[in-house]
Amino acid sequence: LRCRKCGRVIDVARATVAPSPPPGAQKRSSRRKSQDRVVLPDSSIFARLRSRASQFATRFTDMVPQFEKGIGSTHALKHGWQDAVRGPIGIAVVAYALLMVATVIYMRLRGDVDPIGMLLLFGPRTYLVWPWAILLVVAFVKGRRTGAIAVAGSLVTLFGVAQFELPLRLPPRTSHRAMRLVTFNADLSNELSNRIRQDLETWNADIVVFQGCASQLAETLRSLTTYSVHTTSEFCMVLRGTLEGVDTMSLSERHGRAGYDNLGNVLRYRVRIGETLLPVYSVHLDSPRDAIWSARHFDFSLLQTNLDSRSLQSAYVSQWVRRADTAYVVAGDFNTPYGSQFLRRDWSDLTNAFSEAGTGFGATMRASYFRVRIDHVLVPQTLVVTNANILSDFPSEHQPVVVDLAWR
Repeated sequence: LRCRKCGRVIDVARATVAPSPPPGAQKRSSRRKSQDRVVLPDSSIFARLRSRASQFATRFTDMVPQFEKGIGSTHALKHGWQDAVRGPIGIAVVAYALLMVATVIYMRLRGDVDPIGMLLLFGPRTYLVWPWAILLVVAFVKGRRTGAIAVAGSLVTLFGVAQFELPLRLPPRTSHRAMRLVTFNADLSNELSNRIRQDLETWNADIVVFQGCASQLAETLRSLTTYSVHTTSEFCMVLRGTLEGVDTMSLSERHGRAGYDNLGNVLRYRVRIGETLLPVYSVHLDSPRDAIWSARHFDFSLLQTNLDSRSLQSAYVSQWVRRADTAYVVAGDFNTPYGSQFLRRDWSDLTNAFSEAGTGFGATMRASYFRVRIDHVLVPQTLVVTNANILSDFPSEHQPVVVDLAWR
């Protein structure tokens, strides 16, 4: 029985069935009931209000135990998550996950802004994914909640820190293929001259831009008869089409600032593929090799100088590129990892081809025992990237980037 006022519940025993009365007693009971008056319930509005108030009070008192039960389950849930982060396993999982979140935030705010952000971008970030192979197993052994924290941390590390790419969006509708472009920093390799003819047939590209083109490679390219070829001491270009002109912007001047004798190079090829005239920019910015090599030997004095140099180069090149009054493509060795602040500052209005349609980490250069992604292909919104791949097994520290483009 439940009290309607206080909600207290009292257990009572079930009433036993009384034996049937004798025939005479049943008749006397029926005569006594017929003499009793039956009182009908009051049908006035006040009686109905009292009835409604009584029903509401009953429902409210019935809700109190359910509310107390809900509070108890909330406390149990809270204690469950507290138990998930306790112990050596829980502490290790949470600490590593928070470290990865902090790394993502720092890379987003200070990537290539200060020496620490520069070393993070050029460091072996893909190796930070591997500890989750062990942490995920031991986390799920501890419990499901600890495993959920480990899964969230591993996703942050994979996509935020290591910057693993997936083509999550379907390519928009296109009218026709514009071109297949390959950008490749040959890194002054003479071995490429022995295989470049076969590579060009395999790539089946409309235009190939080389940076760091060695003299022997340039000589081999000039001997090609089925392509339009342009070579300089720094750049080479192979075109299956018509080359209508080449424009140069020299960045060797200091621009009034001391310490920047070499500010990178860029060429603009005005190419015609079919009936389409498309400017293609080949970029090679300053290398951070010396600064990072000095930092490995605990000499960090060159990091900030290299940061300022590459930032200045990127700004000047982007300003020159934006003078184009038609659609264009920018490709080459930016010597800047994806996620750099000044790469975002100067080129955010263009689409990074591998981020749009590539799969994987997109590493384009071998830096000792790990790889970084510093070669990029950037396109405007009038062009859509239908495919992007990073090739491998070439005799160079850099690897070719193959991109298929189509008109939107």
